[in-house]
Amino acid sequence: MTSHSNEVFETMFSMKLAALPEGVPNGDTERVTGSVGFAGETINGAVYLHLPARFASLLAACLLGTSAEGLNPAEVNDAVGEITNMLTGGLKSWLCDLGAACAMSTPGIIRGNAYAIEAPPEVSRLCLGFSSGADRFCVEVHIEQQ
Repeated sequence: MTSHSNEVFETMFSMKLAALPEGVPNGDTERVTGSVGFAGETINGAVYLHLPARFASLLAACLLGTSAEGLNPAEVNDAVGEITNMLTGGLKSWLCDLGAACAMSTPGIIRGNAYAIEAPPEVSRLCLGFSSGADRFCVEVHIEQQ
């Protein structure tokens, strides 16, 4: 997931990412979280992309070829959903190569500053932290094998 995340950000945004210790951005910072679920006969889960709201706007502006100041929340949401979809697509491809075929859901968006994604005990959770310059974000993956 780390190499695919690097590939997506380098290809789409010309950004090189550095790995960080596990963690979700601070709860006191407004953030935008994209989520895409995946499900199959042998595996289920979800990918969550936690972005500080300002960074989410910058990424959306880059995707849309405009300035961040001119974007409305719906445009930022759509861009974050699409980025999350790309990340999940890479994971889905890898899982399918391993024989764990699955399908993906449409993206969902969560906005705010005081929320956490909690996984039930039977779900494995991995949170990969990244930075690009001063911007820090997290890709959180939940996986449950059947």
